Formats: sequence, structure tokens, C-alpha cells
Amino acid sequence: MSKKFIFIYILFSIVIHLDGSALVIMPKPDFLEKVILSPAKLSYHRDSIQFDLEGEIPILSLLSPRSPRLFLEFSTQEKKMKLGELNLEKELSAYTYKKSFSIHYEAWMEGAQLELKFFYGKKQILVPNQSKIIARGVITTPLMVKIGQIVADEPIPDVGLYMTEDQVNKDLNRFENVGFSSSFSEMILSGKNASRLDAKESIYLNMTEFFRSPLSFNNLAVVKMQQAQRELNQNRKVELWDQAKILLDQAKGIEPSAYILHNLAQIQILERDYTSAYKNLSDATVMTKEKDFLRINENLRGALDIIRGDYKLATIRFDYEYSGSKSLFNKGLAFMLAEEYGKAIIYFEESIQVDRSFGYGFYGLAWIAAASGQDQLAIEHLSKAIDTSEFLSQKALKDPIFEEVRKYPDFVKMFKKSSD
Repeated sequence: MSKKFIFIYILFSIVIHLDGSALVIMPKPDFLEKVILSPAKLSYHRDSIQFDLEGEIPILSLLSPRSPRLFLEFSTQEKKMKLGELNLEKELSAYTYKKSFSIHYEAWMEGAQLELKFFYGKKQILVPNQSKIIARGVITTPLMVKIGQIVADEPIPDVGLYMTEDQVNKDLNRFENVGFSSSFSEMILSGKNASRLDAKESIYLNMTEFFRSPLSFNNLAVVKMQQAQRELNQNRKVELWDQAKILLDQAKGIEPSAYILHNLAQIQILERDYTSAYKNLSDATVMTKEKDFLRINENLRGALDIIRGDYKLATIRFDYEYSGSKSLFNKGLAFMLAEEYGKAIIYFEESIQVDRSFGYGFYGLAWIAAASGQDQLAIEHLSKAIDTSEFLSQKALKDPIFEEVRKYPDFVKMFKKSSD
């Protein structure tokens, strides 16, 4: 700020009372007071965060800032993304600005803050003359959908579909012709009944050597997938996924199957290759009319519709009767994001009834309550959700949907209780 500007600012900010009894220092102008962010809360949608930003910087006669510059930044304590300088248009009473943004979403952004930084005067100034945080965090509700991902404080979800005798009648007939039918059937049963993954791996590995069947390779691939679920080393996890994909390619080379495509899609989902996964799930759907398979396959396909932002389509995918808490939560999530809150509440409550220790149904109910302005009800549901999961507890602390709820003392007490 120039010395001349400082002098003028001080001169015009002093008001002398008529009786001479006091001096009043006028407050410094708030150049970032008029800012409009749309939507008001940042949210994830179809792999990105999209928003519009507009506002104005007042021109206050001699107090007007010289050489004004306005920058936007998205950051956490560890990471920073500069979104560039906003173009300022000078009008009679203000500098105005307006711009649309689309940012590819990355995981670190969930807890980031969007900040305006305003500079004026010499361009060498590194510290902004004024700054304003206009958004905290990103609503990432679609990413809560259950797709087989590992969450630290929750049971490891089993992934993949084993093939059974019902899917390989042709193989049974073929091996019977050469005298192997009984042993093939016995090995299928042994693999099914084995409780340990290493035992299953040994059985299905032997089957790949003696019986060239899609079942042998598919089921060994599922073992590799489930071993990867339990692997902490990321490099080893990737190795197991790669081994599973090779086995599934071998199975598909013998005879294509909906089960093979489903399992390949499940690996691709865990690798976040959603486009390839969606195609394989879609192809699997048209290969069979088996209702039990379709219920599972369409659950995963609907989950991808949620991630892809096709919420209405996702509700159609879930047009099956589900009994599992995670599947019911996914179904409720689809209806919630499609803004069919009545149906969403039904499925969240059904998820809770199946398994109260799976707290996502409570979280969904809290989300709906907060969105409809029922703050105390949201706190009540959140209290039950965070008692079941540290992940949900941490998410509630930074989820922008609960920004208004956090002002209540009951919210703070709730988290204090959960940490005791």
C-alpha cells in the first residue's frame, strides 16, 4: 500500500464528534464482502467439483484500492491448488468478476477450503491485503456407496462370485465322458466348503491343472481377489489383482461367462477404472437371466451409476429385493441423491434393522435431516452413526452438509462422548 493511500485512508477514516469529545476510527473497508458462490456448498459430481463464483469489489472514491488483483486457491495444510487470477471488470462503483470452475476431484480435496486472496498496490506483495474463506470441505456423499472398498475400522468385505456346478453343466458332462466327473464334482464341493483361503487356493490350483474349465480359473481368481482384500502392502495387492485378471482372461478364453465379467469388473472398480468396469457389468447383465446373479450384478452396476452421477438410473438398477445391510444402504443412497427422500428413509431404516452395527443407514438419515433443516434430529442420527464407525465419525466432522449442525453444543458433546 502506498504512503499516499495510507495517509488518505487515515484522513477519511477519522470522524470528529461535533462536541469535540471523541474520535471514531472507521473500520477498514471489506473489499470481499459481496461474494456469491453457487452452489453454496462444494460437492462431488461425476468425478469433478463444479461451481460458479461472482462478486464485486467496491470503489470507494479515494479509498479505492490501486492495482487490485484477486486470486482463488483450494488448499489443505498439506496441499495447495492455485485456481488462478480472476479477471476484474471496472465499472462505475465497483470492480466485478464472474467465472465458472470445474476441478477434477482428488481425495485430498474432501477437507480442503476454497479461499479468495485480494491484493492491491505493488505487485511484489506476497501476503494478501485481504482474504476470505468462501467454502470449507466438499460433499462427497456419492463416494460413500459400498463397492467392496476397504475401510480401516470395518470388517473386510468379501468380493467376487464363485461359480458352482449349476454354471458348469457342460463341463460335468465333458469330464464324465473321460471318467473325471466324480472327482471334478468332489473338488468343486471341497473348494466351496473350505473355510481358509489358502485351502481354497490349493484346491482350485489343482483344478486348473487337471480340469480345463472356466470354473477352475474363475474360482482361483476369486481367491486371489479376496487375498488382495486382506493385503496391507499396496504393491502386493496390485500383484494379486493382476494375477486374478490373468486367470479370468484364461477362463473367458475357455468359455465367456457373466460371472467372469462380473469379477473382472469388481477388480476394475477397486482399481478405480470405472469405465471398463461399467462395460463389463453391462455385458454380464445381458448374458444371463439368473435372478440371484442379476441382483448382485445390478447392485454393483447401480453403485457405479451413483459414482457417475446418474442417480435416477441407479434407482432403476436397484429394482430388486435386497436383504443385506450394505445393499440396502446403496439403494437408499441412490434414492436420496435422486431427491426421493421418502423412499431413501425406508431403505436406510431397513439397512439399520438388518445390522445396527453398520452405521451408514444412520448417517444417511442424518444427511436427510440436516438437508431438511431438522438439526436436532440430524444430531440424534449422527450420534448413533459415529458410535459404530471411526470413519463415519471423522467424516461427520468435515462433511459440509453438517456445517450448520456443528454450531450446537450437543454436536460437540456427542464427539466428546465418543472419544472418552
